[in-house]
Amino acid sequence: MRGPVAVRPLEGGDREACLGIFDSNVPDAFRPEERGEFERFLDEPPGPVLRLETIPDTVGFFRHLGFEVVREEPDGYGPGLPRVELRRPLRHEELP
Repeated sequence: MRGPVAVRPLEGGDREACLGIFDSNVPDAFRPEERGEFERFLDEPPGPVLRLETIPDTVGFFRHLGFEVVREEPDGYGPGLPRVELRRPLRHEELP
């Protein structure tokens, strides 16, 4: 298992790297029309992110990073498109 994940504000080329990761996961994990919302999130982050929503296929990746499933919705993103909500508590040193 990997070590702790560092949580930090976006810097330098992070925005373009994140958009590249997003684009590489269209259409399997994201719809093309979701990119604008993701860009807005990167441009104006809400602060430390205490939860995330994703599809079941990526849950293992996020569990590996310390997230825990807190809710599952079979049709959360639409008919036949399940949504899973995960959370990972932030450690004191990760708080702003």
